[in-house]
Amino acid sequence: MTPIDHDIIRFEETTVNLSKKALADLYVSVGFGKQENYKDRDDMVEGMFGPGVFGFFAFDNGALIGLARVLSDDYLVAWIAEIVVHPDWQNNGI
Repeated sequence: MTPIDHDIIRFEETTVNLSKKALADLYVSVGFGKQENYKDRDDMVEGMFGPGVFGFFAFDNGALIGLARVLSDDYLVAWIAEIVVHPDWQNNGI
């Protein structure tokens, strides 16, 4: 396995560069449904990352390769809802 150059991986905490397609592609890559499950979800990004929900995203050359989603009461407690890493990037420190 080739080591990852973490200098080329971009990490973001905003949904500005996150598209519905990129999110659906990542979920499908790990077996979370099929593309048709996501096609009518135009508000998917906004719905998943609304108030009290925080996202942390990893991109390689603009492609979404991983994410963590955290639910919070915006006061004291937070829960990790999910961590998803594309299979090609798993076990590489993403």
